Amino acid sequence: MRDLFRRRAVADMTPVTENIAQDVLLDKPGVVDLVIRRQELDLLAEAVRALPERCREVFLLRKIQGLSQKEIAARLSISENTVESLVGKGVRRCADFLHARGASPASRHGSGE
Repeated sequence: MRDLFRRRAVADMTPVTENIAQDVLLDKPGVVDLVIRRQELDLLAEAVRALPERCREVFLLRKIQGLSQKEIAARLSISENTVESLVGKGVRRCADFLHARGASPASRHGSGE
């Protein structure tokens, strides 16, 4: 045990300047990136809230909760085709909402992500 603690003490004695250099090299997201991502998530949440009620319900069950079309159809007593249609409508409406506000996925950071 004593040797283990001794090794840990030696390993933890890295100069602060080396840690800073490592953080830069690891390409961690910066504050600006985190703020942008937060704004994008807020905008997406707004887009989802703008969906018609049934469309929003199906969209969230499929895209957020990960339920299958079959599970959603059974839960809501609707056909699988209706589930598919509502999910597609939700995706299109959310994309249109984001695009209208200059935050479409295709224009994000100019890379087509």
